[in-house]
Amino acid sequence: LGPAGIAAGAALVGIGLALTAGLQEAAEAERSYRRLEAVLRATGQASGLTARSIAAFADEIERTTLTTAESVQDAAAVLATFRSVSGDTFTRALRLAQDLSAVFGQDLRSSATQLGKALEEPVEGISALRRVGVSFTASQRELIQSLVETGQTAEAQKVILDALEQQVGGAGAAEAGGLSGKPLFAPSTR
Repeated sequence: LGPAGIAAGAALVGIGLALTAGLQEAAEAERSYRRLEAVLRATGQASGLTARSIAAFADEIERTTLTTAESVQDAAAVLATFRSVSGDTFTRALRLAQDLSAVFGQDLRSSATQLGKALEEPVEGISALRRVGVSFTASQRELIQSLVETGQTAEAQKVILDALEQQVGGAGAAEAGGLSGKPLFAPSTR
C-alpha cells in the first residue's frame, strides 16, 4: 500500500468517525426534542409555549453561551413540569437558570429544577435559592410573602426573577466571551 495508501486509509477512518459522531449528536438532539414534546403534552402545554418555539429559544441560548441546545431543551422539559411557570416567565427563567449554572458551577437541569421550585412555591422556594447563594433582602422576602398571600403569584415570581437577574444576570453569555469562550466560527451541533 505504501504511505499514500496508509494516509488514504487513515482519512477514511477519520471520515467514518466524524460521521458516527455527527449521527450520535443528531440522535441526541432528536431524543431531547421528543422528551420536551412529551412533557409539554403531559402538562397540557401549561408553559404556553410550543416545543418548536422552545427549540428556537434553545438554539439562541446555544449561540450566546457555552451550553448546548439539547441541554437547554432538557432543562426546559424540567421547567415545564412546574405548571405555574409560563410564557415570558418561562423563557426568562430558562435564561436565568443558565446564568445561575454559570455562576454556581452546576448543570443547567439542576438550576432549572431549583428555579422551577422557587417559582412554583415562591415563599418556600426562595429558601432553596438562598442555600445555593442567591440572596433576598428582608423587604423582598416580605413582598413575596404578601404577593403570594393575596393570590398574586405571577408578581411574586417576577420579584424572584428580578432579584436573580440583579445577582447573576448575563453570566452565561459573559463566560462565552473572550479567549476561553466559544470560538468565533464554531460549527453548529445541529
